[in-house]
Amino acid sequence: MTTFTQAFYFCTLALFSCNSTTKDYSDNKSKDSLGSVMQPDTSTASVSEAKEEAIANGKYDTTKDSVVYFSDSLFTNLELKLNAISNSKFKEFEDKYRITCALDTNSFLKGKGLVLSNYCDEICESYLTDPNAGIRLVLPSNYDGGIMDLLFSPSCNQFIVFSSYDGPGYSEYYDYRAEIIGFTITEGQGYKTVKPSFQYITKDWSISKIAWIDDNNLALKLYSGDGAHLNYKYFQTNLRTK
Repeated sequence: MTTFTQAFYFCTLALFSCNSTTKDYSDNKSKDSLGSVMQPDTSTASVSEAKEEAIANGKYDTTKDSVVYFSDSLFTNLELKLNAISNSKFKEFEDKYRITCALDTNSFLKGKGLVLSNYCDEICESYLTDPNAGIRLVLPSNYDGGIMDLLFSPSCNQFIVFSSYDGPGYSEYYDYRAEIIGFTITEGQGYKTVKPSFQYITKDWSISKIAWIDDNNLALKLYSGDGAHLNYKYFQTNLRTK
């Protein structure tokens, strides 16, 4: 066995550890959405161990794809400071929100080789599938309805997914009322370019809408109450709270 063949073999076995030649992790010192440098020895450990999950109802073809779940421990827990803004200011941010990159026909970033898809059968789930690697990343949501939306930051180096329950009776079903989960997107192609970054949870609000203001700030339309008594409030918050 040649030296090159041996190296390739061991890289294949060490799925998340062989990245010494990946330039954007080391030479460029990639940073996550909070501005923290992702170290070479941890940057590729972005997902929990792959689970070969057989779907009981037989509606999924699991013969090729490994279903991968993100561990909660991989996300930084944020306690965001919400600064009140007006309805008109939120609409201004919402109208100005643009991304500088192109999306593929599969609704994810063009050229990343990832397919965004959704599936609902009593419980909804969303996936980023890497067809070449046979990996399906499950985008996290703790709600039966799944994620409400996926939003890229203006420069497209990160994205958020968010989920929510629409009433104060959330405690009968869930531990909290809404969540925002952030990811960093690094250079290259495939599922390894998606890195866990942060998560924010709240028991006080449900989410109606979110818009990026810039790569560090979000505008949020939130509400309390339910039914005919919704109480909308508008906020902006900075993700770099450290």
